[in-house]
This record gives sequence, C-alpha cells and structure tokens, in this order.
Amino acid sequence: MTLLRRLGTVSGLALGWVWAVAASPLLLPLVFVIDVLRGGRWALLRAYLFVLVFLSAELWGVTAAFLRWLWPSRRGWLEHHYQLQRRWVRTLFDSARWLYGAKIEVEGLEAAERGPFLLLVRHVSVADTLLPTRLLSDRYGLRLRFVLKRDLLFDPCLDIVGQRLPNAFVARGSRDRDEDLAAVRGLLTGLGPDGGVLLFPEGTRYTPERRAQVLARLKGSTTPERLAKAERLSQVLPPRLGGLEVLLAADPPLDVVICAHTGFEGTTRLLDFWKGSLIGCRIQIAFWRIDGASIPKDPEGRVDWIYREWQRVDDWVKAHSGTGQ
Repeated sequence: MTLLRRLGTVSGLALGWVWAVAASPLLLPLVFVIDVLRGGRWALLRAYLFVLVFLSAELWGVTAAFLRWLWPSRRGWLEHHYQLQRRWVRTLFDSARWLYGAKIEVEGLEAAERGPFLLLVRHVSVADTLLPTRLLSDRYGLRLRFVLKRDLLFDPCLDIVGQRLPNAFVARGSRDRDEDLAAVRGLLTGLGPDGGVLLFPEGTRYTPERRAQVLARLKGSTTPERLAKAERLSQVLPPRLGGLEVLLAADPPLDVVICAHTGFEGTTRLLDFWKGSLIGCRIQIAFWRIDGASIPKDPEGRVDWIYREWQRVDDWVKAHSGTGQ
C-alpha cells in the first residue's frame, strides 16, 4: 500500500511540475498584471517562481533517490542520502532568500560545529525547518537526525529520503505513544562526533492563538507552578516534554545546542508567502551550547531546566524582535 501511495504522490508531483512549467507562458503575464494592480512588491510573482523551484527540487530529489535505489551496492547509502538532503535544502533555502530578499544574521554558529549533541529549535514557520541543515549540516558536514511529525510524510522527498535516513516521524496525540518514544530513543544509538538529534520542543508552529489553546489545556493537566512557568512564555509555546525528556535522559548525557530565531513570524502559513510576508525581512538567528553534565539527572529537575532554557529563548526573541512583552 505504501508503494502504491508513493507512486501516486510522485505521479501527481510530476504532473504538477509539467503543468506549472507548461502553463508559465500564460500564467506569468497574468501574475505580473495582478501584482501591478495590487501595487505590492511582486509578491505573487516571487511566490509563483518559488513554487516552480520547489516542484523542480522535489522532482529532482525523488528521481535521484529512485536511481540510487536501483544501484545494487549499499556502500555509501547513508552518505548519498545525506547529500541529497543537503542539496534539496540548499536549493530551497537559497532560492527563497534570493527571491524574497531576506537578510540573514547568525551568531554563535560555532556552538554546533561538533557533535554529538541534542539540537532544540524554536518553531514558528515552515521555513525555519530548513535552518539546521542549511546552516549546520552544509557547513560542518553534520548528520542530523530529526524528530518530525508524521504529517510531513505527504512530501515525497521527506517520505522517501527522510525514511531512508535515521529519523523519527511521530504522530501528535498518537495511541502508539510508547512506540513513538522508542523511535525517538533509538536516534541516540551510534551518535558520533558528526551526529546530532534535532527536536522542535514546541511540537507545532507558534502563533498567539495556539499559545492560548496550549495554556487552556495545561490548566487542567499540570501543577500551578508549571502552569505559571508556561504562562510567562509569550513568544514561544510551552515545550512538550515526552520526547525531550527521553533524549535528555541519555547516558552519557548529550550536550544541548539551542537555536533561537526571529524574523519568520509573518510566515506561519503557506498563504503568507503568497502575501509577501517574507519580502525583505530581517532574520536573526542565535545558537548557544549547554554542557550535558550540567543538566539535572532527576526528572523534576530536568523539567525545571527545560523551562528555564525555554524562557531564555523567549527572552532572546523579545529582545531581538522588539516585542518587549
């Protein structure tokens, strides 16, 4: 069934690419006229061109993965797919930055130049998922292992290449929670100096509306002390503790690298790219590293530590985005 589903998805991708390219002579003038009438900054044209880039990258990635599957030797299997991942991300990230004129500022990158470590990334946009691979894997040759939501498997490249690499795709609210946690724990096996495990602790993209929903749920399911800590977080969602606690309990403990960023807040939804929210934006990114030996060993102490560090992320975002809340 999985093979049939993948064949159907890839066929749809190929047809979409052919249609988008074939229709360009008709659609591009129309897009141009709409942008002129809207009086914007060519938001629709930029988005249309990025869709072409995205479909092309997807089609190339799937084709390259298929050709590697036909190759009889398994030698270099993982490295080949890590290279595919890096090229796919580089194409999308650099194309988006050029098309939208985004300005990127990074500090503390050296904190993640060597593994093994656990990488915790703020999540506010579909775009910030590309940051770790583009900034770290490309620069330092790191082999990052991702904890991602299973919903992302609708993307052909993530479905095929992502599942050939040691990643964990988990379902939010899954009945197979123990199985998902075991998959997350399995990512710790065999981590070397070029390895890292990446987790988005919030579990979903931050918006003020989602923050209100999460806090409402916590009011009936946690202690007053922990709820107070969650309520103090204004620019990030309270961290989800399941997979995070599993990874922090590693023996020996992993160093933790945290990635805070701001500038993607206007691109929470795909529709925001059509509106031009990313055009000319200033994206600021910071990394810092915490010695794994300094993280509390007891579960309650680890939870307190998680909230302290996530408050640090929240404070950084407020200081660099000018929210001052």
